[in-house]
Amino acid sequence: MQVKRLAYLSRVICMLLPLALICTDAIGQRPTPGKVYVVLWFDTEDYVLPESDDAAKRLATFLTEQGIQATFKIVGEKARTLERRHRTDVIAALQKHAIGYHANTHSQHPTPAEYESLLNWELARPNSRGVSALAMTTCKRIFKQKPCCYGQPGNSWAPQAFPSLASWGVGLYLDEAAHVGLNANPSITAGYSISSIPKRARNSVPMTMDQH
Repeated sequence: MQVKRLAYLSRVICMLLPLALICTDAIGQRPTPGKVYVVLWFDTEDYVLPESDDAAKRLATFLTEQGIQATFKIVGEKARTLERRHRTDVIAALQKHAIGYHANTHSQHPTPAEYESLLNWELARPNSRGVSALAMTTCKRIFKQKPCCYGQPGNSWAPQAFPSLASWGVGLYLDEAAHVGLNANPSITAGYSISSIPKRARNSVPMTMDQH
């Protein structure tokens, strides 16, 4: 019995020793000087479930109470749904934050990439289904502020979005994806002043938060 106890104790010590060494090493390290920038944005896209309206309101209200401003990227149909449901309380809570644009109907087919893949450059720019000038105008009217950015729905990226956004005065392409950005860093797209934040950018820690 005593031999078994000693064997068990030795296993525990072997497991804890590396952790102790790591903690000791971490305590001895000095923090690296420099600023830490935190970007909070929330893709607000569920226009089916009424419960999602309350989830967005709770989140926006909590951040406002904490003195934190975030960016809520709103799907055009979500904005119209809030208006149809007379959720002026949700709209008022979101208005205290920056409003972004997150496509017209998100995942309804054809998605922006599907739709624009059938059009050439000149036809796709003014006829974009995903990056819709009408839906942008709707978001501006409902939230009483021009959307500060655009982000694609899912991975449905289309290059025609950049000149369209630039012509509307929207200078930020805010999203995370391996195919957005340059050399795994935020970048400026030449000629359009559109910047993007790619997934797994250097010195970044991506986090996902469930609004529910």
